[in-house]
Amino acid sequence: YTRSVRKRLSKRSKFYVFDNGVTRAMVGLVSVPISPIERGRLFEQWLMQEVRRVNDYWRKDLKMYFWRTHNGAEVDLLLTRGREILIAVECKSGAALARRDFSGLRSFSEEHPNVPVYLCAPVDLDREAERSVRVIRPQTLFDLVKAL
Repeated sequence: YTRSVRKRLSKRSKFYVFDNGVTRAMVGLVSVPISPIERGRLFEQWLMQEVRRVNDYWRKDLKMYFWRTHNGAEVDLLLTRGREILIAVECKSGAALARRDFSGLRSFSEEHPNVPVYLCAPVDLDREAERSVRVIRPQTLFDLVKAL
């Protein structure tokens, strides 16, 4: 994400295939056990698919972006309407979270202190975490998208 449309067009994009099984088949991994790194990528892809589905079904007209600094700090999902960033979401596939899992959201919050930030993971309960980051379950994320 960048405010400049021209810069946005020149940035490297992320692409998500419409189905996790198709993604695994395309790279020849259907019969291989899922590695922890692949699990994270598939979890992120699944969340993006579902956020897009909720956005389309409820006709929210939200735009989906990701944010990355030149230093490599990253936030997986920004939902915007017009020029306003409504929420920022980092996706983590594990329920055991470490301090480093929040680093992208910390960097993002320094530049955009008024945007609500979330870390979405397969946790049992939603909870507050460091620096106003809320750790949420996937269903909570989908409910947030519906409410935007």
